[in-house]
Amino acid sequence: MAALELSRTAHLQIAFFLRQLGGWWFFMLGRWKLFELDGGARAVAERFFVEPYQDTFLPVWALRAAGWFDPLAEFACGLMLIFGVGVRPATWVLMGLLVMVTFGHQLKEPTYALSDHVLPAALLLIGIAALAGPKDALTLGALARPIWRRLRK
Repeated sequence: MAALELSRTAHLQIAFFLRQLGGWWFFMLGRWKLFELDGGARAVAERFFVEPYQDTFLPVWALRAAGWFDPLAEFACGLMLIFGVGVRPATWVLMGLLVMVTFGHQLKEPTYALSDHVLPAALLLIGIAALAGPKDALTLGALARPIWRRLRK
């Protein structure tokens, strides 16, 4: 099966659009959890991770750590996608978060439907990961590359 060939302009446009859409989605979610939700990351850890899952086999320390990591990662990785810096590591982290969230939901409800939040985010991240790389030139990293080259000389 042949790979889909995109023109340079189409690649730039699609990669930029997907990064912005996914980046803003995760950034705003992390921002809400950190700065608008009463109690910030501590509240996220307790309300969304420890309380619902403390009766499972998962240790409370791991639930608490995941609860703190979740909003911080969403916030930071969302910014990374928006600006196009560290896109590949950001997608790895966010994909890991989606796996973690799906595992948690299915631990409580084995028939948990992926369609509400996980599937759209997963599709965005798959698209971003597929288009990330040297052809994605509308990034802060790509724009700064010529400056770094000149500074190194």
